[in-house]
Amino acid sequence: NIWLNIFVFYKSYIDHRPSTIDHVSHPLDRWLLSKIEGLTQSVTQYMDAYDVVSASRPLMAFAKEFSTWYLRLSRDRLRTLAESQAVLAYALKRYCLLMAAFAPFMAERIYQNLPDALDSIHLALWPESDQSLIDSNLESSMEIVMQIVEKGHAIRKAAGIRLRQPLASVTITADLSLELQAVLAEELNVKKVLVGQEFALDTQLTPELENEGVARDLMRDIQGERKKLGLTP
Repeated sequence: NIWLNIFVFYKSYIDHRPSTIDHVSHPLDRWLLSKIEGLTQSVTQYMDAYDVVSASRPLMAFAKEFSTWYLRLSRDRLRTLAESQAVLAYALKRYCLLMAAFAPFMAERIYQNLPDALDSIHLALWPESDQSLIDSNLESSMEIVMQIVEKGHAIRKAAGIRLRQPLASVTITADLSLELQAVLAEELNVKKVLVGQEFALDTQLTPELENEGVARDLMRDIQGERKKLGLTP
């Protein structure tokens, strides 16, 4: 179901886009490329050793990260930015190739709706991992971002503050790049990311922040009504 949801998003917004991945700049796009190339490497090693069970486990784990992290944080960018669209198409096609031996019919169905498809995915060559796209430092840093986001969401939940309500700041102890701080700020919906000695999420709401939260709720309601009416975004 997760895999199919990714495909449905692709068909809705990114159909028939070129599948080149030149000039990728956004950290989430670079992270996805690094993950899919590392996944290719791992699955290949397990399959070469005829260890089918170990080969399938990282494939399942990747699908969840692909959808609940990359796609969820990239939806707006993917609707407009060509380089991100190319990354999504590239990763989706690669995932189909890796999954073909495990889910042959689903892999075929999705593959046939991707650019440059052959007569069958089962006539395609097994993919080779591109080592130049693997960035272990970025993957480690992104893992820290995920952990901070999980903490921040837990604090919001405990305080009864919905995610659409902007907050003033979050203070982190990790040394993250500015581009990953931007990813963190967007996902936690905070105005600033500060670096200090102790982790803290500022849950103090000013009238300005509360008004912005009301505006975001209104925007969500409007989008919901547009969807009911069958209108495009």
